[in-house]
Amino acid sequence: MQAKFAIAAIAALCVSSGAFAAGKTYVTAKLATPVAEKSQVIANSVVWTCEGDTCTAQFSRAVTARVCGELAKEVGQVTSIGDLSAEDLARCNLRAAAPEATVFARN
Repeated sequence: MQAKFAIAAIAALCVSSGAFAAGKTYVTAKLATPVAEKSQVIANSVVWTCEGDTCTAQFSRAVTARVCGELAKEVGQVTSIGDLSAEDLARCNLRAAAPEATVFARN
């Protein structure tokens, strides 16, 4: 009986801690200009890992022009991101004009 309780408690802890990140997917963004070094960027409360011309992040919601725009503001023009339409991608890149990056280099 105690073994069943222990297994149930461990399973509940794993689920509540996010070990099983249900509903989350990875989104990939392609950049017009590669980043200088592998780094992490925080844009719209999302942590993106960028290397070369690619940034990835784990998402539990849809990618919007605003989400893309916040990333573009940090790393420059985005050439593609998720399944964002060409029209939304154009709106996204308007924010890339004056980036103020918050980039943390990975050691």
